[in-house]
Amino acid sequence: MADYDPRDYTLSINGVEVDPDGIDNFITWEPSADLVTRTAGTTGEQVHNTNTDTSGTLTVRLLQTSRFNDWLSVFAGLDASFIVRLHDRNGTTEILSHESKVKRFPNLDLAAEVGNNEWALSMLNVIPFIGGKPGIVPEPTI
Repeated sequence: MADYDPRDYTLSINGVEVDPDGIDNFITWEPSADLVTRTAGTTGEQVHNTNTDTSGTLTVRLLQTSRFNDWLSVFAGLDASFIVRLHDRNGTTEILSHESKVKRFPNLDLAAEVGNNEWALSMLNVIPFIGGKPGIVPEPTI
């Protein structure tokens, strides 16, 4: 039986681990394009077209008091690239990009209580692996 613990997932920027501050739904990753598209000719012949776009967007939600807001603001202001790595310490999921940039600043909502900042990070040449837990992967049969 596999166990799930969100604390097993770490996000690092240029090798420094980002603290999720106890926020639910801390990270979302979305690829920019489908891996393949399908084309059908007038005679019914069909083909899969492989997409070479390996980019994506990683959305990170931080408390307004998180020190990583400062980091991301500096990266955004400098238009600087940085390394992003999402890693499952107790499993096989890994998302890595050596060419990431801040896509946009978060909306700023000031209220009576602390809120979240939602940062969108643009990632190029992503190496994704959406896995599970070690030892429970069945042998593939083709």
